[in-house]
Amino acid sequence: MKEKRIRINVFTYNAAIGALAKSSRRNHLRSPSSLDEEKLWKKALILVEEIKKQGLNPDAFTYSTAIDVCGNGGRWQEALSLMNQMKASNDAKTRPNKVAYTAAITACSRVGRWEDARNLFHDMKNTGITPDLIAYNALLSSYLHGNKPDLAYDVWEEICANENISPDIITLTNVIGALDRTNEDRKLMDNVFLKAVELRLVMKEHEYSLDTTWEVDLSGMSTSLARAACRYIAERACKAVLEGHDDVQDLTLITGCRGPYQELMTERKQNQNRKDSKGGIREYIQESLRDDFEPPLLTVVPDDELGTVVVKMNVMRRWVNGRKLS
Repeated sequence: MKEKRIRINVFTYNAAIGALAKSSRRNHLRSPSSLDEEKLWKKALILVEEIKKQGLNPDAFTYSTAIDVCGNGGRWQEALSLMNQMKASNDAKTRPNKVAYTAAITACSRVGRWEDARNLFHDMKNTGITPDLIAYNALLSSYLHGNKPDLAYDVWEEICANENISPDIITLTNVIGALDRTNEDRKLMDNVFLKAVELRLVMKEHEYSLDTTWEVDLSGMSTSLARAACRYIAERACKAVLEGHDDVQDLTLITGCRGPYQELMTERKQNQNRKDSKGGIREYIQESLRDDFEPPLLTVVPDDELGTVVVKMNVMRRWVNGRKLS
């Protein structure tokens, strides 16, 4: 366009930065633990400066999209610098909006900068902008990566008390992941999962019927969420045994098959909430049932169903009796 002397306006620049943002999001999904090798964030910053040099005024879309590119490239400092430029602007069209704040919070959350994320969140509310669920989830992600389970739980409580928004599976995964870091937070984790069941975020088919108590699919869950689910399922099964239900049977947990250890490495990089164990979620489920209860709840993996973990009916009854004695 420059070579042909075609006039370039802000909308054209914004389209170019938007293209960088889309590409940077794809790169982040492929390899979130590494910085953007193509340096797309640098190209976005160059375009922002070029807009100014051309005597044009970057608008809120310009900045928010460039912040998104920086965040996807792990450049939280550059993202905050762009936010400060927006705040310093006298142009109403350039003042930070909900999209810009959310992009900046996300940029900080990805590198565990939870204090910066929290400050941005509070600043957004103080300026009269009402956070939506995307903003809340971004804040929760910062507490997950920053290892702040108490703050994550407080945000969960705030969301559940808010009449205008409702938590989703991303909210739940972030909160449970944060609470799964220490044994002291297991009770809170159980409370969150129970509330999630009441809100029909998970275990929807188990809310009113015992018919599906004994076979549960956990294969689509993160390891922390699967752990919380196992604790819920075990307590529910225990209650069924204590109440004398006649339909007590083997408890089957569907975990899905995992490949060899080397094949899991890429997946683990993409999900920092997964535990580094050779068998993936299957072994993690077995460890959780064994280590989270006293006495331990022992399981087996059938030879012909390697994607399942089974608690035999007689083992379940002995476990329930052992809990009563202890």
